[in-house]
Amino acid sequence: MMVYMKACKRCRGDLRESGDMYGPYLQCVQCGHVVDLPDDRLARAAAAASLVKRPAVARVERPAA
Repeated sequence: MMVYMKACKRCRGDLRESGDMYGPYLQCVQCGHVVDLPDDRLARAAAAASLVKRPAVARVERPAA
């Protein structure tokens, strides 16, 4: 567990690294402020999604009623 001394932007308290099922985050020991950290899994999933070729969707014009 890593602790960042006096790094909280809200109260200048100490931030500690932690994580849960939603990903890694920093939490202030003094005031409880939470800062989400980027997750490598999200970056890899986004990169994989951008490589998938999706078929072009044709726009269909509806006749005026």
